[in-house]
Amino acid sequence: MMEFTSSHAFLLAASEVLPGDARDLSLLLREYSSLENFSNSSALPSGRMGALAKYIKSSVEHHRVIFWTRRLRELRERLPTVQLFTVLDSGYLSNLKAAYDRPPFMFARGTLIAGDEMAIAVVGSRRTTPDVIDAAASVSAELASAGIAVISGLALGVDSAAHEGALQGGGRTIAVLGHGIDQVQPASNINLANRVLERGALVSQFRPFSPPTSSTFPLRNAVISGSAKASLIMDATERSGTRSEAEASLRQGRPVLLWAPALGNQRWAQEFARQGNVSMVNSGEEVISAMTGGSDGAQLQFT
Repeated sequence: MMEFTSSHAFLLAASEVLPGDARDLSLLLREYSSLENFSNSSALPSGRMGALAKYIKSSVEHHRVIFWTRRLRELRERLPTVQLFTVLDSGYLSNLKAAYDRPPFMFARGTLIAGDEMAIAVVGSRRTTPDVIDAAASVSAELASAGIAVISGLALGVDSAAHEGALQGGGRTIAVLGHGIDQVQPASNINLANRVLERGALVSQFRPFSPPTSSTFPLRNAVISGSAKASLIMDATERSGTRSEAEASLRQGRPVLLWAPALGNQRWAQEFARQGNVSMVNSGEEVISAMTGGSDGAQLQFT
């Protein structure tokens, strides 16, 4: 069982006073040899990172470290197996660690393994057609059976179908949460979350006990795409959170696959598919071929 330390508490307190994006804290952490060195050392990196380190170390108030020490203790009592990984840790998701917008830390329940590097995000709308739900479950089962982990957001609709399909396919699945690791929302998915824990993990980039907000879900979407080699968009509207996940995937240099049976006739999707690194797919076989390389060797280019 992982023991939370004062350095973990300092990190959470540091995230509260961060003047910019969370990725700035990720970059700063990588200037240090360890989390303990970051929290305890008076040495400062050079340049902008040094200025940021000086600001954080002078801004974190001791009572906030005490606060997070207590809250982490409460989290451990509630969830004895929960873990915290920073960008310095080998347990941090490898695909996400390579993304430019990686969060500085991730809380996790369940298991994360090296094989999760071969993963695809399967995402779509909360409210969609039965055909899309069935397709998301079926494709995810095929992917899982082929040894490809399925990552999604544990929301209703396509996300739930993706997790269910992966479990039915006997493979691994990871749910990325838009709130603290101590919660499962919607509450109706608690049973599904427990089953995900048996064959994968729940992960969260947010401080524990944080509620969902209108801005946490776009941030969550970028972690979904960053944790995967590619994203499969089952359906989406022009101005939807799912499309924002697809755009995040492209910004991270990851391929995007659009499910043609649902999106092939939508103008925005047709225009989106004209971009480099975006393709329409019609079957689970095409998705697997794109991920693993088919007989023609036409594997997607991963970065």
